[in-house]
Amino acid sequence: IWTALFYGFSSAMLGVSGFETSSQFVEEQAPGVFPKTLRNMWVGIMVFNPLLSMISFSALEMSEIVSHTDTVLARTAHVVGHWVQTEFLALPHSFHLGPAFSTLVSLDAFIVLAAALLTSFIG
Repeated sequence: IWTALFYGFSSAMLGVSGFETSSQFVEEQAPGVFPKTLRNMWVGIMVFNPLLSMISFSALEMSEIVSHTDTVLARTAHVVGHWVQTEFLALPHSFHLGPAFSTLVSLDAFIVLAAALLTSFIG
């Protein structure tokens, strides 16, 4: 399990987003701000990436993770949304919170990737 955690953590660090956009503004930043920006980015990544992985492993079975490798976060949001609706909220059965959560996660991913692409063109 330690090897799997090491490989998972290493691959998560390869997916760092924001480093390339922050480095474009180095000339405009006050002295000492860029290292703080990098530190804050790494802290966020070291918190949110393992947290998202633990939520996915808690909500989904391994076979489901393997079958939804391209959309595992959207599938996790779908399952968690259904769980929240059935366990905590008294919503009518005509409204499905799982697909709403899944759509929200997918739209957020699209917006983040589109913003990164536009930032790379502008910079």
